[in-house]
Amino acid sequence: TTGNVYNNLNFTGFAGTVAFAATTHTMYGNLVLGTSTTTSATAGTATLLWNSTSGTRTITSNGRTANFGISLNGVGQTLQLAGAFVQGSTQTFSHTNGTLDLATYSASFGVFTITTGTRSIINGTANCASVTHTSGDLTVTSASGITSTGTYTFTAGTINIDNGVTLSVGAFSSSGTGTRSIAFNTSGVLALTGSGIVYRDWE
Repeated sequence: TTGNVYNNLNFTGFAGTVAFAATTHTMYGNLVLGTSTTTSATAGTATLLWNSTSGTRTITSNGRTANFGISLNGVGQTLQLAGAFVQGSTQTFSHTNGTLDLATYSASFGVFTITTGTRSIINGTANCASVTHTSGDLTVTSASGITSTGTYTFTAGTINIDNGVTLSVGAFSSSGTGTRSIAFNTSGVLALTGSGIVYRDWE
């Protein structure tokens, strides 16, 4: 149905399938999947949206793949992992506002989308199938990073790279008329490697 709003969703002990309907499901609390819980949603149609404006919410996946979309859009909110996390490779993680705290756990996402707003990634590396950055600021703090086997498509906005951050992608594409920049900290290092690379308009 439409207009779903939840506080905490706890599927501990549930061994069936949670099939999320093709709509936005608004979350204000924590999500816990059971050790035998299966989740299901058609990619691009069902999203769990965390949009509180303060506090920390957690996702505990208990080794289960998260086959649903996730959206973090809460200024002042932190979404924190409570264990290793794997999202279905065709699903989308949309990061608009707030902090994604990986809490040093292994984390794999599908299509990582960055849109208008201000956000940060802390305490770990976000492994993604691909990244689409259409606007807004992304800050990746020290000892954190983004790794993508696919393309990081950078249309507009700012990427703030702290010292000790790794940005490793299969390809980096930045074209069009949008205003965009990559900002480095005091001792940032930019390493460009690969074959068939074309560099233009670097200052």
